Amino acid sequence: MLVDAPPAAPSLAASLAVSGWRSIFVALGLLGLANSYLVWCRLPETSERNRHDAPPLMKSYGKLLRSPRFIGFVLGGSFATTAIYAFVSAAPFIFVQQLHRPPHEVGAYLALNFLGTWIGSLAASRLIGRVPPRMLLDGGNLIGCFGTVLFLLLFLRIASPFPVSCCR
Repeated sequence: MLVDAPPAAPSLAASLAVSGWRSIFVALGLLGLANSYLVWCRLPETSERNRHDAPPLMKSYGKLLRSPRFIGFVLGGSFATTAIYAFVSAAPFIFVQQLHRPPHEVGAYLALNFLGTWIGSLAASRLIGRVPPRMLLDGGNLIGCFGTVLFLLLFLRIASPFPVSCCR
């Protein structure tokens, strides 16, 4: 769902736009109800039942929040997720207004980006048993940093976003 939703969003948004702004809230309400139903009926409880549920849970939370390793992973994941949502939010404006691409192409460009995410997830699932998790995390971060530096170098050298976005 995480990979399918962003490329599908422009098409769904176009149909909601035709239906009026109130349809957005109806759609969100229906999705919320569907999610609640699926969680309630399909998601099993994973923790063991305990007579004193709250104290062990709070102790576990405290242990996690004092772990620098956990905090590092949480911050890294949070920043990566935030960057993706910032990209998906800004991409339609950038493609249409700045790069002068037709609106119907936005979904295709986002789909290409999320195809890369899907391929990366597939590769990670195949490597998980063979490569230590820390090496996978470091490799993913290294690839992300390389892409960022490459983008920056291309942008500064060319001073135009067209070659970077491959739209021309």
